[in-house]
Amino acid sequence: MATINRRPSGRWQAIVRHEGRSRSRTFTIRADAVKWARETERQAECGALHAPGARSATMTLGEVMTRYRDEVTPTKRCANKEWHAVNAFLRSTLAGVRMDRLSAAQLAAHRDMRLQSGSAPATVVRELGWLQHAIDIAVRDWGIPLRENVVKRVRRPRIDNRRERRLRLGEWERLIRAAHECGNALMPPLLVLALETYPPD
Repeated sequence: MATINRRPSGRWQAIVRHEGRSRSRTFTIRADAVKWARETERQAECGALHAPGARSATMTLGEVMTRYRDEVTPTKRCANKEWHAVNAFLRSTLAGVRMDRLSAAQLAAHRDMRLQSGSAPATVVRELGWLQHAIDIAVRDWGIPLRENVVKRVRRPRIDNRRERRLRLGEWERLIRAAHECGNALMPPLLVLALETYPPD
């Protein structure tokens, strides 16, 4: 039985349930969702929907991520952002690697390439997070026979959101004046202490 739902992003999600199992996919146009649902229902009636694929281990990471984007991403709060992020990943070289040949070294090289190209560490950490989640689901729910999730062996970049800035001309005077006006007698001496104990360049 098929169900067509409209997601908060405005996209259409088609869900086909058969014998206690389900598949889903998300589309921009409702007509495409209906067409896919009908075809998937036909496959289910022919017994092909959940038949174990002989090539499951030879699927590429990109194929796994495409299914993850269509079936899992729409259930998340930040679905729209992740949908675009996965689409960008699908254009990478790593997306063409077979699942049974994927290594931690390849993932680490992809991580370093992303950082060198200017991606923020937090962005790369998020990417590794949904890659790990996708492979976990592929093994647990989709029957892809992998001995381990190699993403778990990849070191995450260190996220440092610290921000340092020197006071500009005139800012110290305005800061002290505001401290005197705030009504807390401890604030001005605390600011002076902070300035005097700040480590030199």
